[in-house]
This record gives sequence, structure tokens and C-alpha cells, in this order.
Amino acid sequence: YTVEWSIISADTHPTSGEWFFTAGDQPPDPVSLRAAYEAEQTEGSTDDSIEYTQILPTGLLYTAVMVLIGLPVVLFVALRPVGTRFDLPMSDSYAVVSTLLIGASGSIVPSTGLLFVDSVANTGSSLDAVTTTAASLTGSVLLTQLLIAIAVTSFLVYARRRERQHWDWLVCAGGGGIAIAAGLGWTSH
Repeated sequence: YTVEWSIISADTHPTSGEWFFTAGDQPPDPVSLRAAYEAEQTEGSTDDSIEYTQILPTGLLYTAVMVLIGLPVVLFVALRPVGTRFDLPMSDSYAVVSTLLIGASGSIVPSTGLLFVDSVANTGSSLDAVTTTAASLTGSVLLTQLLIAIAVTSFLVYARRRERQHWDWLVCAGGGGIAIAAGLGWTSH
């Protein structure tokens, strides 16, 4: 016999599987059991372990977090000391870095939004699916990441328009990146 199962996990990801068993007094014949298993595997089996709707938003989310954390570190560790040592104007570097940080934090908004919508779709198609997803650990972390990304992006745009000190927006970007990374680590999405 084959038991096939499919559920929505507590973190709103669909998961499924199957297992085989036999019943009766006779021990199972390993050769026929293996043949049945292999036949079952070749009949239209697909790899459901990869959630294709989450590949792009998750990759974009991880890339944006690396930029939000990495660029301020590179600016402090490499660019600023070199610029100071050789009396180079840093305004061009700051403009490029702020543009990249705004783009990275801004890309987190649609990424987390798409991941949340995908989690809702995996949970169901009613309004209850939205509240169920929002109440789950993954859903609440995604919504928190969305709010952090909106706040960081808004501040970075404001800081760039007001030509604020670069320390403000670098700390904001790095802190926002670390907060979003903590959510990624907490939920593994």
C-alpha cells in the first residue's frame, strides 16, 4: 500500500510525501516492493521540494540584505580610509552607495510582499487565509520585514534629499539589514 499525504505546515509552506507499507502474515518480497516503489516514482512524479514561486523573491531578499549590511561595512572599512588618506572627495562614493542602499531596501518591499502573498495562496483562497498567514510565525516575520524595509527606504530617500550626514543613513541601512537578516534566520525563508 502507498500512503500519500499533503499538508500546509505551521510556517505556511506546503509539504507532502508518501510512504509504503504491507499488510498480512507474509513478509513483503523486497524485489516486488522495490519494483512497485520505482514504478510509482516514474509515473508522473515531480519534485515538489522546490517552491518555484519563492525562488526569485527569496533570492532578491537575500541579495538586498547582503547589500544593506555589506555596503556600509565596505564604506567604513575600505573606501573611507582610502579617501581620507589620499584626500579624495567622498561625495561621489556616498551618492553611489546611497543609491544602491535605496535600491536594495526598496527591493525588499516587493520581495517580502510576494513571499507573503505566496504564503497566503498556500494556506487557502479566502480572507481567513490572510489572517491565518499573518498570525503564523512566517507571516508575522514577513510583515515585520516589510515594515522595516518601508521605514529604511523612506529614511534613506529622506536622508538623501536632505543631504544628511552619511552616518545616519549608513547606520539605518546596516541596522535595517541586520533586523531583516534576523527574521530570515528565525524563519529560514
